[in-house]
Amino acid sequence: MGRKPHVKPKGDANKFIIAGIIAAIAIAVGYGAVSGSFSSLTAPAEPHNQKIVMHIHPKIKIMIDGDSVTLPANIGINSALYKNHDLDAYGMKNPRMAALHTHDPDGVIHVESTEMRDFTLGQFFDIWGVQFSETCIMDNCNEGNKMVRMFVDDQPNSEFRNHMLKDGENIVIEYG
Repeated sequence: MGRKPHVKPKGDANKFIIAGIIAAIAIAVGYGAVSGSFSSLTAPAEPHNQKIVMHIHPKIKIMIDGDSVTLPANIGINSALYKNHDLDAYGMKNPRMAALHTHDPDGVIHVESTEMRDFTLGQFFDIWGVQFSETCIMDNCNEGNKMVRMFVDDQPNSEFRNHMLKDGENIVIEYG
């Protein structure tokens, strides 16, 4: 006598809802990738870091009495190799990293700054905590015929500490 109402199984409705949610997420992710929303260069994992707007790589080589000195990895990152914090406003906050630093012992200086500005070779040596001037490099100072000389891209350069760092340049500092 009494007919049961026809009820559609709930499983089909749930499948449509889940498929709709997945489609909405896929569209949002696709839009973000295409629009560049996910591609801004910001220091990792810290909301207090500002966007890095300057990123260049000069290279430095130090020669003492004809022997190459290995530039340590993590200058401006490792606290033992991060002596001067005058430029901290331009570097990353977390992890703490100076605007002028090294990652590897290959002589590449990474200049990664939150502001477009000039940085000098002297500032790099200050961060490292190593003596550098027209008369001294590390613990080696002009004496007799031994003196400090500097070359940038194979050309003599007398700017020493005041030399403005440029992308791709090769700096050689010699003592002997």
